Amino acid sequence: MQNRRILECSVPGGSLDPGEQRSFEVDYEVLTTTRTYPMAASGGTVEVGVHGSGTGYDRAAYPARFRSTSGSLGNPVPYVQDSQAEASVTSAGAVTLIRQPDGSFTGRLPVTVRWSGDAAHDMLYVNATLPGGVRIWGTDPQDAPSSFTSFEVPGGRLMQDEERTFDVILRAPATTTPGELGSATFSLTTNWNAQPLVDADPTDNTTSFTVTATN
Repeated sequence: MQNRRILECSVPGGSLDPGEQRSFEVDYEVLTTTRTYPMAASGGTVEVGVHGSGTGYDRAAYPARFRSTSGSLGNPVPYVQDSQAEASVTSAGAVTLIRQPDGSFTGRLPVTVRWSGDAAHDMLYVNATLPGGVRIWGTDPQDAPSSFTSFEVPGGRLMQDEERTFDVILRAPATTTPGELGSATFSLTTNWNAQPLVDADPTDNTTSFTVTATN
């Protein structure tokens, strides 16, 4: 199912002795806001077995319950996760690339990404359409991969209603003629299980800006 995640971990403490019983806890994270009422979700399963054997796995089902803002767990309502992404991106309307000691031009463009829902996602990434010669030179902060024409939104997955602002660093070669270089566009996409998600409102998934180079 789209909103399921399969994780693996080793039983802590190393190998078990014959007949040994061992208890431990597994932490979970749910990227949704708390509510004034408790919620419940079903369908969780856990399996245990000897890794690599392919046999002897035992399975148990379990539900999940989300505590309300008042601390209550009683009489929960079903938790319904968003099935579509709800992301948006905005940027400063212009960026100026300034000549550097090595002759190249670099500049910073402030970008803001907002995540309004709680759909399952691994990351948000941006594809860029840039004037000739202009390249993406990373983000600040930079804790996610980037290329000359794309980057992941830094900071990892976003909480519901989280807004994140960062700089995108742009670069042009030393052979660039100073002046207006043209317009550019950033297009935001949500990724889950290596697949792009449909956005509930794609009209706010792009932002455009102008690029200028100066000495």
